[in-house]
Amino acid sequence: MTDSGGLAALIAQVEIRDRSGDEANCVTDNGTFCFGWAAENWDRYVDPTLEHVVLVIIPVVLGFLIAFGLALASHRRRWLVPPLIGLTGILYTIPSLAFFFLLLPVTGRGTDTALIALTAFTLQIIYRNIVAGLDNVPRDTIEAGRGMGMTPRQLLWRVELPLALPEIVPGGAGNAASNVAALGGSPIVIGVAGRDDAGDRLVAVLGKS
Repeated sequence: MTDSGGLAALIAQVEIRDRSGDEANCVTDNGTFCFGWAAENWDRYVDPTLEHVVLVIIPVVLGFLIAFGLALASHRRRWLVPPLIGLTGILYTIPSLAFFFLLLPVTGRGTDTALIALTAFTLQIIYRNIVAGLDNVPRDTIEAGRGMGMTPRQLLWRVELPLALPEIVPGGAGNAASNVAALGGSPIVIGVAGRDDAGDRLVAVLGKS
């Protein structure tokens, strides 16, 4: 079993860069920040930022589409709500490290593994908010739509969903995006996604733990 001190040091190396030579002298002379070095090494900031954005946006979009489909399926079949909440809850509570290593034998190292796990983590939050938003639509409004001769499909798309959107988007997608954004930049995700050489060492050490 790897000691916690060694593991913490290895995780810290994921984003650490060598500060020897001109960079060290520049920082020493400047005292705070080396603008010249930052301009010459712009790719060190831009590429990781773009990769982080991908690891945030794609899981939230995929998670919303999947959760939206599950919510529509269970909206008229209320018996589906408890098992779906339980299933998405199980996925949400699986530790991220365990989830990634369960996927590694199937999908291997790469962005796909990180995206699958991060998408699964969004389902619970988004699904619950969509269900809650649809449930909170005033019954009088629905009955008025029925009185106008609307079909269940028309009621869903023209009445219920438009009224539920203010609760679905900020609560579900917003919270899911914040959670994925926090997790998407973690050293574990970086290592699994293969975004850094230190990720190789990280996965190797954790695999022996």
